[in-house]
Amino acid sequence: MNINADMESRIALVGENGAGKTTLVKLLTGELSPQEGYRQAHRSLKTAFFSQHHVDQLVMDVTALEFMQQKFPGKREEEYRHALGMFGVSSDLALRPIASLSGGQKSRLAFAILAVPRPNFFIFDEPTNHLDVESWKH
Repeated sequence: MNINADMESRIALVGENGAGKTTLVKLLTGELSPQEGYRQAHRSLKTAFFSQHHVDQLVMDVTALEFMQQKFPGKREEEYRHALGMFGVSSDLALRPIASLSGGQKSRLAFAILAVPRPNFFIFDEPTNHLDVESWKH
């Protein structure tokens, strides 16, 4: 299989449960190695992978702002707030404990975290699983 994508690509993998969509995504991101053949990617490629379980990896007893500071130390507070704000995590939400955020708000925080390293490609595995009605609007 040969897969090429340019910067303007929008690709959707659609299939039944168990068809191998997540496995293919893990092969594309390098999380898994192919049993045969090889995976070749540009040396400067940066991918961000949002899995359906991404929100489970958040630390619940800190605020969104504190989590960003821990994950990406050395930036100014305004940079963290800007990154959070780009995904609808406003100043009030940024100062609340992550445990108190809705599923959709936690997903938006996870999106903000993935965006900080400025990846070339975002890969989403069932990103709407935790979204609430309010998050769908953003």
